[in-house]
Amino acid sequence: MAYRDGVTTPPYMSGYNYRGYGVDSPHRASIRSVTSFPGASGSVSSFHDNLKPSPRGTVPQTNSRAVVSALKGLQEKIRKLELERADAEDNLKKLAAESRHYKDVLQKELTVRESSQGVISKQNKQLEDDLQGAEARCNLLEKQLDYMRKMVQTAETDRDHALQRSAMVAKQAAQQTSDDMRGQLEKLAGLEREHMKLTASHSIAEGKIRELEEQLREEVHQRKLVENKTAELESVAETNRILMNMASPQRTKPKKKKRKPPRPKPRKPNQPVKPSDHYHLNLGSIPFVVGQSTTKSHSLGANVQTVLSLMKAHNPALCHAAARRAPKRHPQSAGSASASDSDNAFDELLLGLQDEFGHMTFEHRELSRQIQESDDPRIQEDLRRELENLEARMEAKGEQIAMVRQQQDKAKRQRKKQKTKAAAKPKSASAVLPASGGEVEVVTTVKTKPVRSGGTVKDTLSVYKGMKTLQTSLGKNQYHWD
Repeated sequence: MAYRDGVTTPPYMSGYNYRGYGVDSPHRASIRSVTSFPGASGSVSSFHDNLKPSPRGTVPQTNSRAVVSALKGLQEKIRKLELERADAEDNLKKLAAESRHYKDVLQKELTVRESSQGVISKQNKQLEDDLQGAEARCNLLEKQLDYMRKMVQTAETDRDHALQRSAMVAKQAAQQTSDDMRGQLEKLAGLEREHMKLTASHSIAEGKIRELEEQLREEVHQRKLVENKTAELESVAETNRILMNMASPQRTKPKKKKRKPPRPKPRKPNQPVKPSDHYHLNLGSIPFVVGQSTTKSHSLGANVQTVLSLMKAHNPALCHAAARRAPKRHPQSAGSASASDSDNAFDELLLGLQDEFGHMTFEHRELSRQIQESDDPRIQEDLRRELENLEARMEAKGEQIAMVRQQQDKAKRQRKKQKTKAAAKPKSASAVLPASGGEVEVVTTVKTKPVRSGGTVKDTLSVYKGMKTLQTSLGKNQYHWD
């Protein structure tokens, strides 16, 4: 509520700027057209009486709160509208009083200022304008009151409709409750059956998955076994191929005379053993176990690799034990000593080459297995290159072993020739009866012509020199590990 130029303006009209609405305005006009608004006491009381809630049926718990909140909101809006209407009526009353005051003032001024008609006419015109503005304001207020009445009526009708709808919803809910409960129970039973079916199918699927996992693990294990077997077979095939290549040059050499292979003579049990000689293993009689470790192992009962390693290496205990067990013999001749030295040198060289060839075979097997297990093509290419280099080294090593064996066979053939020449001499035998006993002891006396020792020694020395030349040509780095 604002007071401007002696006129009380309602809050909703405070923004309007009416010119000439003041007490000191020169124009005065009649305000008979302004009618007083009826008293608010009767209308407000009747309105509040109409707002009293009529008795209704029971509303369900779910809809009653919404209806009550809606009714409270409507009542609050109605109360505000009633307050605004009361303010508007007060404003109209004040306007009526002001208009009466204006009328009295005009009458007084008319009596006082009769002489100044021109000024009075202007003031009258201004007052007429003011009265027209006041009438317009009154019309606006009347329209606002009509709009408020309509709003109150619509709120009442909405409340009635809401109560009716709530009653209908309560009836429908009461009717549908039993049907919904039965439907929900049926759905729950169906869901339980579906859950039981899903649980059974899930357990079956888990069993199948476990079976498939077992089969997959078994297949992976079998595949690894096949890969290891394939790598082993490839390494064995490559080794056999190299060994065949090693043996092929000896087979393809033309022979001048066909001779029967000489039978190996059994070694005499009473051969002298020097204490300084080393005990070595002949790999021709004992096979080399490829790809096994020489450390302690529980896979073999007697740990064959450890025994072979000790036999291949220098063992002073074995050497001295053999020397202690050997009986004393007469010293050998120079030719037999040189022959035994050459044999020992050949055996040592051949042993080293065969040992290195066995390690290369193990490397070949490992590289083949890594190539099969690897999935990266770059790594496979690198491993293949290493495998090719290793195969080239194995072929070179096989050629070296073949050369050593050729030299060894050549030396053996020369010694056999010498032995056959010595054995071809005439022999004489005499029987001597023993002094005691009935057995006959046969003593054979071999009478041979003196053999030229110079030729035998020269042949043995030539073989020994050839072996030394071959050993120096091979070099140390070619038959031992880098």
